[in-house]
Amino acid sequence: MFRHSIHVVAVLISYFTVGAMAQQPPDPASFERYVGEVTANDVYLRSGPSANYYEVAKLSAGDRVTVVGRQETWLAIVPPNGCFSLVHKNFVDLDATGLNGVVNGDAVLVRAGSSLRSELYAKQVKLDRGAEVTVIGPHNQDYLRIAPPPGAELFLSSDYVARAPDQTAAPNANVASLPVAAMTGQPSTDQPSNQATDAATPAVAADAGTKPSPQPSAERSALTQLEDAMTAEMEKPLVQRDHAELLERYRSLAGKTADAYVKAYATTRIKQLELGAEAAVEVRTINDTADRLSAARRDKIAERANIRAPIREIGGGFDAEGELRNSALFSSPVGPKWYRLVSGIDDVTWRTLCYIEIPPDLTLDMNRYLGRKVGVRARERRLLTGEVDPVEVLVASELVILDAGVPAGENESTRNEPVRP
Repeated sequence: MFRHSIHVVAVLISYFTVGAMAQQPPDPASFERYVGEVTANDVYLRSGPSANYYEVAKLSAGDRVTVVGRQETWLAIVPPNGCFSLVHKNFVDLDATGLNGVVNGDAVLVRAGSSLRSELYAKQVKLDRGAEVTVIGPHNQDYLRIAPPPGAELFLSSDYVARAPDQTAAPNANVASLPVAAMTGQPSTDQPSNQATDAATPAVAADAGTKPSPQPSAERSALTQLEDAMTAEMEKPLVQRDHAELLERYRSLAGKTADAYVKAYATTRIKQLELGAEAAVEVRTINDTADRLSAARRDKIAERANIRAPIREIGGGFDAEGELRNSALFSSPVGPKWYRLVSGIDDVTWRTLCYIEIPPDLTLDMNRYLGRKVGVRARERRLLTGEVDPVEVLVASELVILDAGVPAGENESTRNEPVRP
């Protein structure tokens, strides 16, 4: 699957010298989208509409971007090729290739990724359960890099962007010239079969011009008719195009013409159509594989929904172990009390494993447990989401002291004793 994806991307880059960007329904907002041109070098592209937001990339003079909104002196643009977004790995179910994923939570946050900085606090959009994402690769131990989903925006200072002359932006299209290599070989968020609707103008000899000569000739008239047919065929999705018929007609014209221009033009079209036919075969293979993987994923999700956790016997293992500490983040004078369970990475660094909620009916002297290593048995486990990264919360049914230390005033006989309500 991965090999096919890389191959199709390479074929499509060769197939279209001017690739038609995937389009989305028009934005209902009143702002008129347009193509902007960067007017200086080393201009930072930022994750939000302020210089306080972290940088995600640099643009150079002459780079073009699609402007889709404005916030005071900052322009919102569609993320250029090479930019990426971030989503927490706990909220994405990956297929067998690891290149495609399905969101498994509600209102899952997508954040602006940066190749220049480590920050990831800038929020772009929220994805609903079932939304599909294209995975570029891992970002760190918790986050995945994904192709920016619809609605994701980045920001440029309006001081360094001018409206490009005689340019009209297609909805959600972007033409910024970031390096193609920055995409790490991944396809865009739209399937190849839905892209590339413009006919490319083939490269021909410099002395041949860019369009057929106006002098009348049967062969140039035939070439013009073929170009009209080519344009009409390119309006269809890739997998629906009749490459074979066009190939036969261009080969026939190239084989019998004595016109150097017509021969060069037709020969270039033949190469493009051969690449297009190869790409169509690869895309069909990918689509068939994706359909099979999607069906298998649905089956696995259905199987997983029927799995029930085994009931643990009394005195069995713990749901979590670590050192119990107070939680300033979730401390509240009302409602259940929350504590933080941590594990030491080294002598000075501690990692939060989860949060422990002590329900009102569990009457414990918590001073006995704070600062001690404890084992936790839970009556309930849930994942806190929303405006924060996923946080696991265990509602305790029992705490057990595990370490060998004994706080002052505690008898040795009470150490390691399970405490129950």
